[in-house]
Amino acid sequence: MPGGFLGGLRRSGDCGRRHDGHRAADDGNAGDDSIDVGDADERDHGHHAGAWLPSVILPDKRRTPGALNPKVRRSTIKKTICKSGWTKTIRPPVAFTNALKIKQMVLYEETGLPSTYEEDHLIPLELGGAPRNPQNLWPEPRSQSKLSDPLENKLKRKVCRGLLQLAKARAAIRLFKNTQG
Repeated sequence: MPGGFLGGLRRSGDCGRRHDGHRAADDGNAGDDSIDVGDADERDHGHHAGAWLPSVILPDKRRTPGALNPKVRRSTIKKTICKSGWTKTIRPPVAFTNALKIKQMVLYEETGLPSTYEEDHLIPLELGGAPRNPQNLWPEPRSQSKLSDPLENKLKRKVCRGLLQLAKARAAIRLFKNTQG
């Protein structure tokens, strides 16, 4: 999507490698419309430090296509996602996400320690993702969430300030997670 809002999703300090050993895509679009998700210090990447970390896990589009919370719409964001503390009221309990994580790790053929993964929302709660719908959750390596969480927060701030439409923010995070994890 060159030239548009999603033209260049890029991590500052990105080493250009995915954790599975493949080169990350670089479309050369790092213009003003890029979204900088903060400093992804190379020490966070297991292949630099010699420590083993799970490979980048991309959501399976059949199992995890994403799902929306019907209570979050453009007309309700001031009462929902833009209200301080709102996501705490809808976040699923750890017992729910841990049980789902174990089931989904099998479906995703992940054999690592469950403690090195977390159930991540494809469409984050901060952008109106469905909190408990398994189609909006997948087992993400904890090291990977350090890269997507700053983008989620940045997109939410832009939506709440009226600088970005909710639908475009959701599209941006979906693209990022489907391509970068």
